[in-house]
Amino acid sequence: MAKYILIKGDIIKSKSFDNFPEIFSKRVKELNYPESVINKFKILKGDEIQGIFTAELDIIKFLRYLRLSLLPLKIRLVISTVEKEGKNNLENNKQLFKKVDSKLDYIGQNRHYKSYFISADDFTEKSINTIMLLIDKLRFSWDKNEWNLYFDYADHQNFELMAEKYNYEGDRLSKLAQNLGFEEILFSELNLEQILKSKFY
Repeated sequence: MAKYILIKGDIIKSKSFDNFPEIFSKRVKELNYPESVINKFKILKGDEIQGIFTAELDIIKFLRYLRLSLLPLKIRLVISTVEKEGKNNLENNKQLFKKVDSKLDYIGQNRHYKSYFISADDFTEKSINTIMLLIDKLRFSWDKNEWNLYFDYADHQNFELMAEKYNYEGDRLSKLAQNLGFEEILFSELNLEQILKSKFY
């Protein structure tokens, strides 16, 4: 039995964007995918996406990339795993996505969560999603520049290199990172990765 990662999302307040279908379609088409992709994202119901990946997906980094790439659109995401023999017909198997669809409806009505991991264990699910809730709250209003800065920070934690690359004064960049909670978010993501590796995949 192989394990696969299911990701489904819907755009927040899609009706508030002029030319939304064109913007959304363009953003989705321009996405780059890791080798772990099984089915690339397809657009459903006008403002939803759905994709399937192998368990080798670096989920934390990919979720960061996805949120950055879809800007100015913001998205709610549900992530789950499924074990299945073979990867044929995964994309069109509605039963696989039934629980994901239900949870996406839940977080759409709840309006607190922007990312939600489904786990077979209630304690693990609550632990993962409490961390994700805090992370998403800290960076929900980030613009493209702030996301790019965080990507570099997460990879290198080197303000000197970042200041040179983005033409910032070192102190100004350090203060910006502090105000945006870079250190706290990275610490949370690293801890979350450990939980996911031991309990989710």
